[in-house]
Amino acid sequence: MQQNFFQPRNKRKQGWFWMDNDYLNGYAKIFGTVGTAIYASLVRHADNNNQQCFPSQELIAEEHDISTQIIREYVDLFEKCQILQATRERDGKTKRWKPIIYDLIDKEFWKSKEETKQIVEKYRLLKRERLDKYKNHPNSVVVEATQTGTTEPPKQEQPSHPNTVGNKEDPVKETQLRKTQCGNSLVDYFYELKGWTYKKEEQAVYRRFLRPAKELLNLCEGNLEEAKLCLKKVADWASSRELDWSIETVFKKWYDLDILKPKEKKPYYKGNRVFEMAGKVYVLMANGEKLEFAGSENEIEYK
Repeated sequence: MQQNFFQPRNKRKQGWFWMDNDYLNGYAKIFGTVGTAIYASLVRHADNNNQQCFPSQELIAEEHDISTQIIREYVDLFEKCQILQATRERDGKTKRWKPIIYDLIDKEFWKSKEETKQIVEKYRLLKRERLDKYKNHPNSVVVEATQTGTTEPPKQEQPSHPNTVGNKEDPVKETQLRKTQCGNSLVDYFYELKGWTYKKEEQAVYRRFLRPAKELLNLCEGNLEEAKLCLKKVADWASSRELDWSIETVFKKWYDLDILKPKEKKPYYKGNRVFEMAGKVYVLMANGEKLEFAGSENEIEYK
């Protein structure tokens, strides 16, 4: 008889977590190895009682040696497919951001595999289309992926502006140009979206945004209205999540602009998520129990 030199797994010891078989039987193939690894981390950190967890994206990135940008993309897909819900709030006293809380939703409420596949494929198709448009445009700026997974425009020499002296911009003519193009300048529109007011003593700050504005116009084939639309989409998306943003954020979100939307307010009853299923309204309690809602619509809070 052959002797075994290994010790079987001891299920009685701590140091393990469980995952729904339904996820591995179809959903894992849809989200791929990276998405499944991210979901596994969330499952691993989840509390057994309420299925909530709050690992930082930096921690998940460290666990799998991937970028936080990729984690955000998959978390967004998981939310669209109703596999989890991510909640981010500010501390009432310090006004600082609290850790993102992830609620792992019961498989009964997941979108079907067919719907999930359509959502993921549509997302990947839009991403590929934007990448192809970005690469094939003759005047586009080549953007290289950094180790963190974000994209940053490389440094390059810009052609001198017609209203410049040598390679140094004339402050007087720069101001005149800014005034004549008020409402048409992309930087002016950026200031408007940010709620900022141009001040003469901050001219250097204003000029700092000219370069990324020119690069954005190149990406949009010189179409000022399309460039403004890109800024507006990013502004609405970031503002609804109380996130800071700049013109460079458009480059980082370039592949996702077609699906970038403001955060939709969700219904809650006494802090518990409210949802509709089969024509009835239910409340998902902290312990995972599903109760039919019998109150009035005025008692539901959207946040």
